[in-house]
Amino acid sequence: MAYDILLVGMVFLCLLVVVSARPDTRAWLPALPPALDRLLRLSATWEYWIVGASLGLVALRFVIGPRDDRAPASTRGRMTSGIVDISGITREQPDALERLQTRFAAVAHRADAPAVDLVEDIILAAALVGASDVHMEPKQNALRVSFRIDGVMRDVATFPKAIESRLLNRIRVISRLDITRIDAPQDGRVEEDIRGQQMNLRVSVFPTHFGAKAVIRLLDSGSYRVPQLDEFGFQPKILEQFRRILHMPQGLILFTGPTGSGKTTLMYAGLEEIVHKEETRRNIITLEDPIERSLEAVNQTQVDAKRGLTFVSGLRTALRQDPDVIMVGEIRDPETAQIALQAGQTGHLILTTLHTNSAASAFGRLVDMGIPPFLLASAITAVISMRLVRRLCPHCRVQKTPPTALLEHVQLSVDASTTFYDAVGCTECNRTGYLGRMLVTELLTMDEEVASAVLRNGSAGDVMRVAQGRGMFSLLEDGMTKVRNGDTSLVELLRVVQ
Repeated sequence: MAYDILLVGMVFLCLLVVVSARPDTRAWLPALPPALDRLLRLSATWEYWIVGASLGLVALRFVIGPRDDRAPASTRGRMTSGIVDISGITREQPDALERLQTRFAAVAHRADAPAVDLVEDIILAAALVGASDVHMEPKQNALRVSFRIDGVMRDVATFPKAIESRLLNRIRVISRLDITRIDAPQDGRVEEDIRGQQMNLRVSVFPTHFGAKAVIRLLDSGSYRVPQLDEFGFQPKILEQFRRILHMPQGLILFTGPTGSGKTTLMYAGLEEIVHKEETRRNIITLEDPIERSLEAVNQTQVDAKRGLTFVSGLRTALRQDPDVIMVGEIRDPETAQIALQAGQTGHLILTTLHTNSAASAFGRLVDMGIPPFLLASAITAVISMRLVRRLCPHCRVQKTPPTALLEHVQLSVDASTTFYDAVGCTECNRTGYLGRMLVTELLTMDEEVASAVLRNGSAGDVMRVAQGRGMFSLLEDGMTKVRNGDTSLVELLRVVQ
């Protein structure tokens, strides 16, 4: 509404300036106060600029869409369903995704669908079925919308190409991006109130051959509860080791794995463990990019390079805040690594992440950054590498021995007492055969023998052999334990681990 009032005012001013600027039409105007008359004469020199601005506002009004003047959902009381009937759908319901696909298909042909309502419906539907990401992918003749559920992409709807620009513009508007930069990558963030649940949305727009692709990460910052450590699926021995390391007064714990493997969530769970399980309160500071969850009793800081707050500068400043525990979102450069490792030697517990394929390869990665092996051996307390595998649906899993070729591939011998399960699919798991996810981990703890291998600048294989000789379970070994327990399938494990 405010935008429309501004638009009408600009158009009126435009007409007034044009009329007053011409002698033959100025006679039509009544006598004006001297101050207003001087102002109009001065404005007449800017006649073409004012006309151009007014026409630009009119064009922008039509680009955004007829209903985009509504306030963003974060300022309204509730995000409600618009043109897609998503009422009554929850992740726990049988065939929830299939029902959602059917309801979106009923309106997918509408090229005139209001962009505001449709974007809200898509985000709300993703939240209802437990999706972590929404993907809007432009194709040559259509726009495909997919949800990532339990780490797997699932197609939800295909919309006409004609609606693509309006949907993308709406996403740019709610995430406060520049709607005029349609060919440039942009990142944004916004909070949406979804059925009384505050959702933190992280938005990325990226240009592709057929148009801009948008990905919306759904981060529930309201009622979301960080899982406790015993909910991740750790083996009892590994969980006991990990808890002991978290309660140490100093050292550096590295969380490694690919993007989306659960590193940040596990670090949050570790911080919650420190907050709630220790009698003496510790001063905890985090440096994150971005802050994905809000944690009580933790001082969280958002890294912002534009304001001069990087991981390096933030870590230096945080060390002057009398911290006991510091979480650094990611080691991206040698300087951050150097400061974090030195802090782990001087009475601070440091939790941070690194992108490596295994726990043992973390040392080589840091050496490649220029970190001396002696600093790694003395500062690092543990390295935990992880992957997320899907849990078999307990309602439809069946006993099935994997093919011999698959068993030989993982060099696994099977006796008659070994029971394997495989996925089938039912209404409870949206026909996927899987329901939820769990961690597969390898926890490498530093001791004298592992430290000696690191000091010798041994390869990842050398460090791995020493650690396994000291009792460490590899990712595959930990995963095989879960396969034997019927928690996941061998096919799913190999999909993720190898």
